Amino acid sequence: MLLKIASAIFTAIPETSLKQVVRAFFHRLKYKEYKTYYRNKVWELHYPEFIIRYYDVPSPAMENYLFFKDFKDTPYDLVIDGGGFIGTFGFLMASKYPDAKVYIFEANPANYRRIKMNLSLNNLPNVIVEPLGLWSRPDQIKISIGSDLGSTVILENDSNNLIDIEVTSLDEYFREVRNKKVFIKMNIEGAEIAALNGTTEFIQNNKVDCSICTDHYVDGKLTYEPVEKIFAGLGMQSKTLWDSIHINTYSSNFNV
Repeated sequence: MLLKIASAIFTAIPETSLKQVVRAFFHRLKYKEYKTYYRNKVWELHYPEFIIRYYDVPSPAMENYLFFKDFKDTPYDLVIDGGGFIGTFGFLMASKYPDAKVYIFEANPANYRRIKMNLSLNNLPNVIVEPLGLWSRPDQIKISIGSDLGSTVILENDSNNLIDIEVTSLDEYFREVRNKKVFIKMNIEGAEIAALNGTTEFIQNNKVDCSICTDHYVDGKLTYEPVEKIFAGLGMQSKTLWDSIHINTYSSNFNV
């Protein structure tokens, strides 16, 4: 109760540099994987091997630690970040694997601009940012834009703040790619099922580790079951992990 009250009071305080310094201090106390600092209006995440910088508050929720729960630490050739948000996951993987090409797909125009701004703070020449959503095929669809830089794929005509976005499939985008070691992360607000249906050839042509956010609802049901079925159809075993907030489904064809 006291923590909730303290959090509410802190949230009500105007956003100043001093408040950001205090926020960074509490991040350092809470998160052990890295040290957080706020310097010259820029956030810095100090990992043991590298530093990543952002203009945005680098909330660990943007990373979702479940994406790394079954992490094998393979020397990947390609990393695909589906739903890049502000770049947190993609930048981390690009820093960890400087020899890999890291493709960040982000269709929300506001998020895309934030990724490009944050990328300018970092020396990550292996990052490619695409203003595209992931889907079952190249197309144009509608998404609903939230006030917090979040977005949702629209499957029904009952939402406000709709915009048209361009989408592609990984089968189409990486049609010529063969025999690569690949990590695919997706957190695309319910579009994971469609996107995976457009990724089957790419998975079959490469060695792929997948970490898919499956805590979204499609047709009133959580997405982890249909995602598991897609992997089963590819002859791949999968495992779904839960915490109090997130659900992630893992699968790999490295041993298939």
